[in-house]
Amino acid sequence: DKETKTKKIDTLKSLNSVLRNLIGDYMHELYFETEKQNKPASFLELAMDWDCIHVAKEFVLKNSLTNIPNQEEAFIKALDKNLPTFIYEFLRLGMDPAEIFFPPIKISSKQSRYKKFFENLYHDGAVNRDQTHIKYFINSDKETKTKKIDTLKSLNSVLRNLIGDYMHELYFETEEEETRDRIKWGLIKSSVQSQSYNYDDIDKRYQSYEEIKRYTHKYIIRDLFLWAILMNYIDMAKVFLSFLKYRICSALIATKILKKYHSVAIYGELKDNYEKNIKYFEKYAINCLDKCDNHDRNRTCNIVLQRNELYGYVTCLQVASDANDKLFISTPSCVEAMRNVLYDKLYPEQTSTKNRGSLFIGFISLGLFASYLVQYREIEMEKEVGESLKPTLEPHGINYSDPYSLEYPRCIKTMPNLSRHIHRLKNFHLSVLTKYCYHVVFYIFFLLLFSYVLLFNFSPPTNTNPSIHWTEILTIIFVSFMLLEEIHYFFTQDNLTFLGQLKHFFGDFFKSMTTLAFILFYLGLILRFRYADTEEKFVVARVIMAFDIEIWWLRCMTFIIVIPYLGPHLVAIGKMIYDLLFFMCIIGIVIIAYGVASRSMVYYPKVNNFTRETGGPIDASFDGRSVFRQIIYPVYYLLYGEFHTQLDDLDNNSNAGWSITNHILLAIHMLFLNILLINLLIAMFSKRFNQTYEETRQIWHSQRYLLIREYFTRSPFIPPISFMWNIYYLIRMLVFFIKRTVSNPSADYEAKVFKMIAKDISISNKWREFEGASTYDYAHDEVKALNAVSMKSLSALDEFQDNLLKLSSTIDQMEIEFDEDCK
Repeated sequence: DKETKTKKIDTLKSLNSVLRNLIGDYMHELYFETEKQNKPASFLELAMDWDCIHVAKEFVLKNSLTNIPNQEEAFIKALDKNLPTFIYEFLRLGMDPAEIFFPPIKISSKQSRYKKFFENLYHDGAVNRDQTHIKYFINSDKETKTKKIDTLKSLNSVLRNLIGDYMHELYFETEEEETRDRIKWGLIKSSVQSQSYNYDDIDKRYQSYEEIKRYTHKYIIRDLFLWAILMNYIDMAKVFLSFLKYRICSALIATKILKKYHSVAIYGELKDNYEKNIKYFEKYAINCLDKCDNHDRNRTCNIVLQRNELYGYVTCLQVASDANDKLFISTPSCVEAMRNVLYDKLYPEQTSTKNRGSLFIGFISLGLFASYLVQYREIEMEKEVGESLKPTLEPHGINYSDPYSLEYPRCIKTMPNLSRHIHRLKNFHLSVLTKYCYHVVFYIFFLLLFSYVLLFNFSPPTNTNPSIHWTEILTIIFVSFMLLEEIHYFFTQDNLTFLGQLKHFFGDFFKSMTTLAFILFYLGLILRFRYADTEEKFVVARVIMAFDIEIWWLRCMTFIIVIPYLGPHLVAIGKMIYDLLFFMCIIGIVIIAYGVASRSMVYYPKVNNFTRETGGPIDASFDGRSVFRQIIYPVYYLLYGEFHTQLDDLDNNSNAGWSITNHILLAIHMLFLNILLINLLIAMFSKRFNQTYEETRQIWHSQRYLLIREYFTRSPFIPPISFMWNIYYLIRMLVFFIKRTVSNPSADYEAKVFKMIAKDISISNKWREFEGASTYDYAHDEVKALNAVSMKSLSALDEFQDNLLKLSSTIDQMEIEFDEDCK
């Protein structure tokens, strides 16, 4: 009634007034009390507790860090409480995390420089949170004995398990230790040495402090970014990304770590968040790459191929391939980079009929006419008169964009034309495309030769000398040389551990198929000589070789991957295999069901006179071969319309009850199997192809990258000429392995690697500055969007104010309704 409404309105008005007065008085007194006592820190703590950055900026920070009495405590608290907006503001105003986490002067060489870093960031409370799966990888890591991250060794080990063993260690106590490790793995020349410092020498403490400060500044933002990803503080990671210059590789590493988390997470909200953040960081890397591409496509290609010192000398494409970031690898810049590597010193735009014809002539002439017909890259940089070219990229890495490598070194200085011809001949044979074409031709010749041997010259050995045909001897030589090539490729993989090389090698389906082909070949070869006394025994070797030649022929599909209009369809076939497996399960059940039912009625009862005991053709004995031959095989061939004598047997006994029943059962079986299931399979294949067409192209780009990566380190010669090449490099790798592990801790600096390596540090700095400048606006826009959208809540004050406004609006509405009721 009206009296009740009036009482409610009065009560709400009183409550509204009281709340307004209480909050206003509290904030007014709190601010002026802290201002009077010169304690802005307590007000900053209150703002951090409420995650209210705009209040802190207005009343405490005021665009200056001098208003924060204890900067170290504030920064660490913001990290611990996951306050990305505060961290962004601190870093923007110039707070230096390196000075917070690392002591200015190291007291003793035995004290870890990272002690404070581990105590504040990797303590048990942070690691054991339910919002991250880092504890799973710590517990599963065999090298982490204490099951916690408290040493550099444990942190390096966990990161190696999460990212991959192709990444070199990231954390070292001193720059001297890092330099020794880089020399050990052949990443830098052994002539580069870092100065060591005696921390007990008082006179050198200041000098050592300056070196430590420079070293820690180099990596601190990266360290905090990795910590944020490991702790699953995604918004915090976005903040640190905005202060890094290598943003593309950082985002890709984030996708790899989060995919590892996603693989061990159970179904739930956390797993869904992992998947969402994986897509975000992959998109982040793609957007940054596009920003770079908008400014300079060639330099962007260099960025995705360059060896990144900040993250253990990995490349963007290397991490993206391992993390299965198909969208990133399919971007125009990555596709262009892979095409540049494929053609190397040859001009990459070989699309016209004339260019393709020139390539073909150069190929069949073994490169002799290539220097005159094939179009090569040209030097695009302008030179002053008398200026000589200088190398900008290391020759043992990817160097297609180095102008120096297009013309130099000249082997015959007195005859420039001949020297140019020899240099182009060499570049033609070193291109990945030429290696690929040579290997395809050789492989086809090998298959034809092997097929000829098995069809016409594969017979038991005789007493003559030689005991086997010369074509078979040549086949054995070819297979042995191909095995040597695969061994060479195995040891040139990017993985640093033998176990990692095994996993990566056999993780490739075609490599597993190749290994099986080698095993079957040599097994058949042994049986061909040791178990061939009679023609019946020789059949074993013949059967094994028959299976082997089929695998070798199927292996031809590896060459189709690189072809743009065939490779994606091969990937689609691989996707359809899963549908085929489902279909085989269904059809297997149907075939067994009909086979047992029909045979139990028609052929196996002795009264029907079809068994051998009654003079019939059916073997009714209980053994595996007869069961498959009499029950499974005949029913399986019904799928192809082959009835053999089954219909005649039923028609000859048309009046028998079992014959009539089996006719009905056969009709139902044929309708279900040949019409329903076959059409279902066709529909499934069609739907799968339409669904995965775009994805197949993305997968194709990833597989194409792996193929180009493999052929980059292959010999430019074909077997048997490649024998000496592979033997030389295998011996070279063995020698440097022994030196690294036994005597001199240094690896082969000139070993071939699928990475672009700058000759001078200034070139790497230019790449870094280019990426940083191109992506600066995008990275900071993402953080600004975080300030506007992704905050946990507005703040306690804003919530109170919003509630008061809603309360006032409700009171006003009730007053209006009350006045209307009174009228």
